[in-house]
Amino acid sequence: MTALTTPRGPRPSLLTVAASRTRLELLQFFRERDAVVFIFAYPIIMLAIFATVFGQGGAT
Repeated sequence: MTALTTPRGPRPSLLTVAASRTRLELLQFFRERDAVVFIFAYPIIMLAIFATVFGQGGAT
């Protein structure tokens, strides 16, 4: 018994695979609105809190 195999086409380049994966990951990330808001708003909120607490005010 002999198994016949069909030849496959050429493999995609590493750059093509990386671009496809990056596009997929970004689409999935931006679909989750909570994650997007948290990622961009959290550092700004923390900066405001630390600036208020540790700011160089006139009181010593």
